[in-house]
Amino acid sequence: QNRNRPSMETAMHVFLPKYVLHTHSIFCNVFLCMKSGFKYLSRIFSDLSVCFIPYVSPGFSLGTAIAKAPKSNIYFLQNHGMIVCGETLTELCERFSLVMDRSRHVLQEKITKIPNWPRHHRGIFHRFLFPDAAVYSTKKESSGALETLAAQEYLLTLIAKLGGRPRYLSSMASTYLQRMEAEQYRQNLL
Repeated sequence: QNRNRPSMETAMHVFLPKYVLHTHSIFCNVFLCMKSGFKYLSRIFSDLSVCFIPYVSPGFSLGTAIAKAPKSNIYFLQNHGMIVCGETLTELCERFSLVMDRSRHVLQEKITKIPNWPRHHRGIFHRFLFPDAAVYSTKKESSGALETLAAQEYLLTLIAKLGGRPRYLSSMASTYLQRMEAEQYRQNLL
């Protein structure tokens, strides 16, 4: 197999500045996978120009959504993650640190005791908060799947502690992700 295949999210890079960091940070995803999460993030980053993108499938659809969105250096992707970008590596690192610090601070402020990361996920999930949880749910025995499903369990715990309600991917979106050729390719690398 060719392991040098480009990421299916390469399209988004065409529309963004030179340096791009796309991550699925727990500190952001707790808000992005919560029904009132965009409101939280709007308050946390009210002094910055951020862009919120409603859920779209990874790949070409995400690249198209970013191309049509207002230009920003911080994008929050519902049920997915965030993108931070800049024209210099220093700008990128400063923005990323700012987003992480503020998100972490709000969680620590709202949740008096942050729970420990689960050693093993306890549940069998039929609904998923983010794309990787849906994709890796079919490969439950892999270490990547165990970590990803533990992340979903952790996010559900944090959302509950915040008094929020989870925003799950639709069953149609989950099925689409599981059947995507690019995701099947990625699963086979495990």
